Amino acid sequence: MSKVKNNQQISRFLLLLMTTAIAATAANLYYNQPILPLMKAAFNLTDAQLGSIPALTQFGYGFALLFI
Repeated sequence: MSKVKNNQQISRFLLLLMTTAIAATAANLYYNQPILPLMKAAFNLTDAQLGSIPALTQFGYGFALLFI
């Protein structure tokens, strides 16, 4: 029995593209946190409603990872 060695490498461009996509996706989880006080004032939200914004964002991300 002979072993087949499949030595394919990812090009630098594809690696950079995937790295950028992953970084943007992960950073997207935290973009809303600095503006939470502004959102609270603009939409008259309670603290519970305000806390649900980042929580639901992260739950949605985890849910999406589950199906990928």
